[in-house]
Amino acid sequence: MKARQIVLQEMDGDCPAIHRTGSPVAEAFSNGNRHVADLMQYFALQASRLLSPQRISVGQYSLMGRFVL
Repeated sequence: MKARQIVLQEMDGDCPAIHRTGSPVAEAFSNGNRHVADLMQYFALQASRLLSPQRISVGQYSLMGRFVL
């Protein structure tokens, strides 16, 4: 979450640079780093669930090399 806070703090400085590429200032502000910050928050809040060990099915690969009677 600290990295997200840094991205949000630096967003004001990034907007003029994005605006120089031809984007309107409002678009540069809303579409610039905001999506990155939103994704950072999502993954920070979901990290324990996403990184926990899970048993997953590998479908037909579990049957490869085996005979099914």
